[in-house]
Amino acid sequence: HVGQLALRAGRLGAADDRFRVALDSVPGDVAATAGRARVLALRGQSPRAIEILDQLVARVPLPEHLISLGELHLLGGDQQSAKEQFEVVRSAAKLARAAGVRPDLELAWFEADHGDPLRALQLARAEWSKRQPPMVADALAWALYVNGKDAVALRYAKLATAYGGDARSWHHRGVIEASLGSDAEARK
Repeated sequence: HVGQLALRAGRLGAADDRFRVALDSVPGDVAATAGRARVLALRGQSPRAIEILDQLVARVPLPEHLISLGELHLLGGDQQSAKEQFEVVRSAAKLARAAGVRPDLELAWFEADHGDPLRALQLARAEWSKRQPPMVADALAWALYVNGKDAVALRYAKLATAYGGDARSWHHRGVIEASLGSDAEARK
């Protein structure tokens, strides 16, 4: 958890140190392994990050890690591998639902970025009806934005960042503000 906090604060060295300590203590820990891959990707070491995530999702095919792996393939220009990974995301989500797990929040962001915008909006609204923390506000804001509902999206983006927010929620808010012509706010 300390590694995740350091990562969200943009302190890659500290995050990497914490993830390594965690992996020394509990080899193969899922969260620490994913965190280490994220640090490597942010440092421009995508091939190594892909290798780590490939091994991780072979053991634990959680949607968030499958999505990260697909996005790294996209960044590397491997459209086919990304497409295959994104199909696995959808299949894993179906299996999770069948087992009683609701991956709606991750799927809302995923569908907004890589799939069906209307499905993203359905998922985000369903999640918002159950709970209203900042991360759900961000998912709803982003789903509204990709569906062309920028003014309403900004309201939720402001909720998502009202108590700090993470890099993703601030990025989404900036994109939404720019789409509404608020360039100075978007740059902030």
